Amino acid sequence: MTLARGTDRLESARLVLRRVAPDDLPFFTRIHALPEVAEHLYPGGRPRSPEQTATWLHYTLASYDQLALGYLAVLRKSDGALIGRCGLMDLVVESTACGKGLPPTLR
Repeated sequence: MTLARGTDRLESARLVLRRVAPDDLPFFTRIHALPEVAEHLYPGGRPRSPEQTATWLHYTLASYDQLALGYLAVLRKSDGALIGRCGLMDLVVESTACGKGLPPTLR
């Protein structure tokens, strides 16, 4: 999800979406370590270490300038509590080499 230049947040009736901030690291370290969360976020569903989460946060912060997109922190509007993340990231799903041998309709 891209925020327009000069815009730091999106709001709905119940939620606020804003860019992830360095101060969010403790929250994300906690949730990325939970098996019930990791199973939906990562290949193999392995929980992440604090170091892996710090690397993720660093990449997320860099993605805002490099890619003009990235994850957003999700806050509950009623009390400002950080409750999760959402957004879009750059992800290569298929390369040209993967398409070789496939019918043209599937390339």
